Amino acid sequence: MTRRRTGFSLVIVLVLMSTLLMVSVAFAESVLQGARAARLGWQGERAAHEAETTLLRAATAWSATSAAALRVGESDTVVLSATALVQRTRLQARVFSLDAWSRVHDGAMRPSERRLSRVVRLDWPIIPALGAVTVLGRIELHAGSTVLGADAVPAGWSDECETEARASPVVAVAAHNAMIDSLALVTGHGAPVRLLPPAIALALGADFDASHAALIAAATWTTTDSVINTDAMATDASGCARWFGSAVRGAGAVDACTRRWPIVHASHGGTVRLTGTRPVQGALVSNGSVRIDPGVTLAGVLVIRGALQVHVPTGTEPVSISGAVVVRDVLGLGSRLQGDVRLQSAQCPARLSLATAGRPAPVRQHGWSERL
Repeated sequence: MTRRRTGFSLVIVLVLMSTLLMVSVAFAESVLQGARAARLGWQGERAAHEAETTLLRAATAWSATSAAALRVGESDTVVLSATALVQRTRLQARVFSLDAWSRVHDGAMRPSERRLSRVVRLDWPIIPALGAVTVLGRIELHAGSTVLGADAVPAGWSDECETEARASPVVAVAAHNAMIDSLALVTGHGAPVRLLPPAIALALGADFDASHAALIAAATWTTTDSVINTDAMATDASGCARWFGSAVRGAGAVDACTRRWPIVHASHGGTVRLTGTRPVQGALVSNGSVRIDPGVTLAGVLVIRGALQVHVPTGTEPVSISGAVVVRDVLGLGSRLQGDVRLQSAQCPARLSLATAGRPAPVRQHGWSERL
């Protein structure tokens, strides 16, 4: 007897095999997706780790000179490897933002990118400046001399100093002992002169010694000469003086020169004569006394271990210093200002000149942030 065959079992087998095939394909796809996700996750961890390491390396290898050359709002880029870089942006004279970027591609379909940012604040030597002029010995202000505690912005510097202006004035003269001629002009916060008791002068002397040594360690130029002539300073290929930067703004200003904020160390142990009529900027740190000739214009900081002598005879060019002046007068020689000499507190050039000695430290209230 012949049995009729319909092929029903074959249909069931085909259905089961198709189901198994689809399950296998789905499982294989799931495994592949899991592998891709794991690889991308691993890439992401590597990228984040490299971005963090790059940020730390950028802070460790900080270039104070190039950082000081940036204007507020400007950025520069440091490439630390083939897959990572850091963008440094100046927010204020002593505040910077560091943005690290890293890209890793380790066989996944797409690369992983990570960005980390950190705000840092420059730590620099804190000079004991209690006013526009601080003298830890005796100072004499004779006829024609002017010391102003109101914050000043040098001519043409308004945009550059917009975020650094001080709203209230400081003390004009802080000194252990002072003689003020009736024809001298001294104005500032409170009394024209703040007299420092011996105990305070002694404590400030220790602070001076610490900041003086730190600024010398950070000096960009050191000279043993007894004369520093701002008009005769050697220039480099760009035409900028190798020592001080240019304080000229507006017409005739050379941008590369106005971005220089050097720290000049005058190591001569006697009296150093500062002369010349070219307006300069930066910090002058002297081991001995400093005598300033008529016509000198300086924006920045004067840190003098000896005494300060300025005499401007009638009919000669005035002396103008904007920033901060601190005099130790270690030998007790006494400082003297006479004639048309103008010393004025100016927070902006003082901070900009000290930035060259600054090292970045993290601002704690600004933590890490990651942007994918």
